[in-house]
Amino acid sequence: MLMKEQTDYLRETFPEFKNKIPYREAPNWLLKIFAFVRPPLKMIAPELGKNRRLDSSRARQLLGWKPRPAREAIKAAAESLIKFDTLN
Repeated sequence: MLMKEQTDYLRETFPEFKNKIPYREAPNWLLKIFAFVRPPLKMIAPELGKNRRLDSSRARQLLGWKPRPAREAIKAAAESLIKFDTLN
């Protein structure tokens, strides 16, 4: 899922937190500029604008792993953040 799709889903699923969930996207060029002064952004700046396709078939085959659907994983992560009160 694209980041925008994730935030839209979270705003829909957790309306009580919609004010804490971003609804706009910063342009890539702006984030790359901020990366010069914000170390966490420095790590993601090279990946901006890239669409990565990941393949988990080998892990499924070798380990018998069954990944969660994206929406389920995103919802579970948000529920953990809420449970441990990390949104404040």
